[in-house]
Amino acid sequence: MDLVRLERAVIGYRVPLLPPLDLGVKAGSTLGVLGPNGAGKTALLKSLLGLLPLLGGRRLLPQGRAPRVGYVPQRDRLDQSWPLTVLDVVLMGRTPLLGPLHRPRTHDRKRAREALSEIGVGDLADRPLYALSGGQHQRVLIARAIAAEPELLVLDE
Repeated sequence: MDLVRLERAVIGYRVPLLPPLDLGVKAGSTLGVLGPNGAGKTALLKSLLGLLPLLGGRRLLPQGRAPRVGYVPQRDRLDQSWPLTVLDVVLMGRTPLLGPLHRPRTHDRKRAREALSEIGVGDLADRPLYALSGGQHQRVLIARAIAAEPELLVLDE
C-alpha cells in the first residue's frame, strides 16, 4: 500500500512546472528523481510531503493519516548564531515522537547518538553546529531525519 499518493497532480509555485502526474510511494521502496536544475524536483518532493500546495489534482494518504517523515531539505534554515550542538539538532528529529511540552528523555538521546553513528559522525555530537564543514552539516541533517524513525525518508540533493 502507498504511504502517500499523487493523482493528476499539477506541481508548481504559480505556474505548472511539470505536466500532471500520478505517483505513489510504497513503504520500503526507493525512488530517485532526476532532472536539470529548475526542472521541479524540489517542488515535486515538497508537494509529495504536503509542504507545497498542488495547483491541481490531489494528494492522498491511503492509510488515513500522514506517514511519519524524515526530511532533509536542499538547504536548511537553521540559524548558525544559535548555540546549538550537533546532538541538539539531531534531537529535533525526535520532536514528533515526544508528547506536547515533553523534553527528550534518555532513550531519545541514545537514539540520536545512534543516528549520528549510523551516518559516521558520532564523534561530532558535542560540537557546535557552526563549527562543521558543509558535508558534516549535511550528514547531521540526515541523522536528524533518521532519528525521527520515519516511515518515509526524503532527501533533497
